[in-house]
Amino acid sequence: MDERKEEAAAKLKKAIQRNVIGKLEAQKISQLLPAMQAKQIGLIGIGFDPDGVDEFVTGEFFKGDIYLDPEREVYHNLGLHRASKTKGIGSLFSSKFRHLAKETKQNNTGGNFKGDAWQNGGVFIVAKGGQLVFEHRQHVPTDQVDMNELARVLGVGIP
Repeated sequence: MDERKEEAAAKLKKAIQRNVIGKLEAQKISQLLPAMQAKQIGLIGIGFDPDGVDEFVTGEFFKGDIYLDPEREVYHNLGLHRASKTKGIGSLFSSKFRHLAKETKQNNTGGNFKGDAWQNGGVFIVAKGGQLVFEHRQHVPTDQVDMNELARVLGVGIP
């Protein structure tokens, strides 16, 4: 790997480990909560790292209910895999990463160096009765849910 790629990989790993990208997405989704509550729609987050969950709660990055899944059973059952280093590093060269890095800096979204930097997550809407209405699965750390599509499916506006 050449020097430029190594430097880019180090920057991506730092951003992922600090979980600034996940925090940014959690903040955006949490902005929908008042409109969701008005429609009696709940918001649940599932994390696997106790330190990370505590940080999401104390930092108020996520406004919904948060559950801890240290064994990652939910992640496994939903087919949420860890990103390969190759895909993760490749995503660092995208305009999406540059945009997210700028946005996290503007929002002063801090982080830490704990946890699994490569675990992918997702956003799912499950109706009463268990029907899957919407899903967004991360394939690389920079994958973000389309907030317009999410709001449309929920039937709410974006504040």
